[in-house]
Amino acid sequence: MGFPSTILDPGTTDIVGDRYEILGLVGAGGMGTVYRARDRELDEVVALKVLRGDLSYDPQALARFRREVKLARRVTHKNVARTFDIGAHGGTAFLTMELVQGESLAQLLARKTHLALDRAVEIALEIAHGLGAAHEAGVVHRDLKPDNVLVSRDGRIVVTDFGIAIAEEALAAEGGPRRIVGTPAYMAPEQLETPDKIDARADVYALGLVLYEMLTGKLPWTAKTDLALATARILKAPRDPRELVPELPASIVAILFAALAKEVGDRIPTAEAFAAKLSSIAMPTRPTMLDESGTYPSIRLPPPVQRSLAVLRLRHLGNEDDDYLPLGISEALIDALAGAGMRVRAAPADVRARDPQDVGRELGVDAVLAGAVEVEPSALRVVLRLVGAHDGFALWAGRFNGSRGDAIAIAGSAARQIAEALSGTRAPTPTRDLAGPEAVDLYLRGRRTYHRFWRTGEAVTLLERALAKSNDDPRILAALALALCRETGAETDTAAARQAAVARAERAVALAPSLAEAHVALGVCRLRDGDVAAGSTLIRRGVDLAPGNVDALEHAGRILLETRAIEEGIAHAELAIRIEPLLQLVLQYQVIRARALLGEWKAVDAELRQVPTEAAAKIAYWLTRIRLALWRNDPSEDASILAGLAADTFPNKAFPLAYAGYLKDGRPGPVERQLLDDRMHSPRSSPRQRSFFAQLRAELLLRNGDREEALAALEASVNDGLFDEAWLDRCPALDALRDDPRFARAREEVHARAAVAVATLLRRTSTVSVAASTSAR
Repeated sequence: MGFPSTILDPGTTDIVGDRYEILGLVGAGGMGTVYRARDRELDEVVALKVLRGDLSYDPQALARFRREVKLARRVTHKNVARTFDIGAHGGTAFLTMELVQGESLAQLLARKTHLALDRAVEIALEIAHGLGAAHEAGVVHRDLKPDNVLVSRDGRIVVTDFGIAIAEEALAAEGGPRRIVGTPAYMAPEQLETPDKIDARADVYALGLVLYEMLTGKLPWTAKTDLALATARILKAPRDPRELVPELPASIVAILFAALAKEVGDRIPTAEAFAAKLSSIAMPTRPTMLDESGTYPSIRLPPPVQRSLAVLRLRHLGNEDDDYLPLGISEALIDALAGAGMRVRAAPADVRARDPQDVGRELGVDAVLAGAVEVEPSALRVVLRLVGAHDGFALWAGRFNGSRGDAIAIAGSAARQIAEALSGTRAPTPTRDLAGPEAVDLYLRGRRTYHRFWRTGEAVTLLERALAKSNDDPRILAALALALCRETGAETDTAAARQAAVARAERAVALAPSLAEAHVALGVCRLRDGDVAAGSTLIRRGVDLAPGNVDALEHAGRILLETRAIEEGIAHAELAIRIEPLLQLVLQYQVIRARALLGEWKAVDAELRQVPTEAAAKIAYWLTRIRLALWRNDPSEDASILAGLAADTFPNKAFPLAYAGYLKDGRPGPVERQLLDDRMHSPRSSPRQRSFFAQLRAELLLRNGDREEALAALEASVNDGLFDEAWLDRCPALDALRDDPRFARAREEVHARAAVAVATLLRRTSTVSVAASTSAR
């Protein structure tokens, strides 16, 4: 059985203009995307800049693109990026230029905030020399800024992007009013006031701003809009940089003010004059950029730019029983890519059939990984293709063959190649796989079974068998700990089983500190044992390590749904469901409870109108519907539930029937009451379970009007670690307790716990990934 040609053929990466082979992504900007490419005629690696597709038919954009090549080729200097060629590919314009390995000055400043005096002066001198060469060739850059200055790995400073540069003779010849061009934050006043009368001094002004920013980490003016920022320099003098960095020498400040003079005639006249003034300052501690051999000394390499990509769930070509393999490989790819330094987003399952380029644009990533898995009884074939989100070019493609047990090894090898294609640097060699082929297959089966929720016991068995056939593989340990946590959350809970889950999770963290699943598993164990602070910290660590990890998203969402950050909890939970639709069987009911607490009853009723057909979801459905009916105290809804529940058939129906007994005048029969009491007081329950059942007990007691016993149940829940402030503040069933001092004390303790969880989980470094992904809904 082979791959149909219509599915996915990796082929090769794109060849642009029949000459340039795409090797990887460098970056993207307003005009287009820049790639690393191999010139197949000269066997050299170059930078390939491709004009954005929608601009390829814009005459002004095309003229600007051609002008960039024409003017940049006038300038030959070590501090100016060399431009080679221009061409077209499939109706899209491109140019080739020197590939400068390193980072932009903007990226350097983002890491360093501001630079030491000697380093800032070194960089400014080299920029000035590059600009001087451009001015000597009659070219005014007009858009000098940190983004357009590259810092190479060997220390060389390179001015690039002459896209809006213009020849001085063209300015003089054309005359008349001209449109304002440039970046507002770095424009000279004359670029706003007299854009037809610009010369090299506009670049000197921008260079003064760049040096100011390097020395202080800020620009001389602040404003809320680009227009206000641009006009501020016309209305007021620049801020003295010594207000920000008091130790700056007066001589440097004088040069800054001379470069930033509002009137062109008062400004330093040329870039070379600017360089001469800088060079005249005594800098005894400043090392020369060149050593005695005339080469650049070795410097610490900047970290590679962190690229982002979305991983589409791999298509499955084979029997339904083998669907765990493509799903497992997709998960392994996400984890391995995150471990290689990529920012990875697991694309929701419902976008898989759409064009990868469209998905990439919606999710705000640089590239999208798509593929397919063909499964045969004794063979596994994986085809992957990495597509640029900006223009659809193939950045990398690969085909891998192996056995079922090679699934994770294939994902690791592919992830390493993909990371190299995106970052341009060699990814670390994967660590030795501790699990043999049979263990890997059992592990992937166990993971898939775990996500079917109600088959947790089967998942535990599969994962225990996998662990027995591996050398303490941390992935298997973490997966087993999660499965044990879920199993011990049910009525089969025992202290020994809880300890086993903790021991496996702790072992996984010790063996693999950078494995997201290990931290999530240990976090879930801590949460189950009533420690939401420790649980949140560990789960957040999992999110940081692998933002697309579905277990991390699920459990972060479960916690947030019980806090004041209930909307963020809904976003996390719904994203987890979109990535792994099987989670909807149960997690959707946590979201429904949250919407009820928000008072969104129309949405709640719409969600609960249809009884699920899956037996696994029926218990959660009926328990949720009964509980919300108890909150609302609506006799017509009570009658509807009792009739529907009586007519429905599903396993383990006894507890929902006993719970529904409280809808009959609040007085269930003795058998039903005993069943509920057994659940609520079972010594086998974990603190998390006891806390939850105490919440239910408080609600039921209030239904009967027993205020004192309800307060005691609430206090018992708090003693077992309750942090559910959303329920405490919003649940209508608790209205009768809100004026009691005991309730206020409980509320204070719960709010303190929830505040820690929210502060831990919603540090803003990773929640962007969730927001960006959910925006695709």
